[in-house]
Amino acid sequence: DRRGWNWPMYQELVAFAAERGWPLIAANLSRAQARDIALGKVTPALPPADAVQLSALQDALVRGHCGYRPPDEQLARLVAAQRARDARMAGALEAAARSHAQVVFITGAGHAHRGHGVPRYMKDDRSVLVIALIEVDADHRLPQDYALSGYDYVWFTAATPRKDPCLGPMGAAITG
Repeated sequence: DRRGWNWPMYQELVAFAAERGWPLIAANLSRAQARDIALGKVTPALPPADAVQLSALQDALVRGHCGYRPPDEQLARLVAAQRARDARMAGALEAAARSHAQVVFITGAGHAHRGHGVPRYMKDDRSVLVIALIEVDADHRLPQDYALSGYDYVWFTAATPRKDPCLGPMGAAITG
């Protein structure tokens, strides 16, 4: 259980697939590979990205780091690492699809997004059905209150109670 990775949340799903002998395929970059890109040690070969894709990824990374916006050069490397992760996952899905009739990819909504996630790197994203699970926020009760573009379907779920990762041990906001 590394920070940000909640194994118990996935354990039953992985066990379900393993019990049935379904193939389980690692699709992501290793931590070391992603870190080398984020530190600027490696520059990944990626297709060009448009301003909308880059802006969406930058915004997601800043939100994911409690509102802290690193210097532009560092943020660009973090975006490159995220894009490299999505490209690697797309390649793994396409490879799996060549040997299996159907492939199910379980990931977060950001990686699943057609505009800036894994489908963007697939040769034929029309064969992909993107379903996002969206937790309902008490302050947002209507579908139009959520950013739903980029998904074929959304499934609204109850919010999972969790500690705010942006609050420090003393309840103070972490800003970077």
